[in-house]
Amino acid sequence: MTEQFSFERVDHVQLAIPAGGEVECRAFWGGLLGLPEAPKPHPAFRIHGIRPLADRLAAAGYPVTWSDDVPGQDRFHCADPFGNRLEFLELH
Repeated sequence: MTEQFSFERVDHVQLAIPAGGEVECRAFWGGLLGLPEAPKPHPAFRIHGIRPLADRLAAAGYPVTWSDDVPGQDRFHCADPFGNRLEFLELH
């Protein structure tokens, strides 16, 4: 007998998967866990001058970690006062 389960609430899930992993990802999250897929939201803001923003955050005591994982963009991470990881990027 298979035990039944349900989710009361899921705030959001952001997934990092390798290129070509969409089918396996959907099979796990949608098929196995039964969660519906929602479209990605469109960015609400475009950032121009990301380096001054990073300097401002660092000066206020929020450590900034730069990433060069994706060519064609300046990108950094920091945390808000509650420990939520934030990503900021500016396309070249």
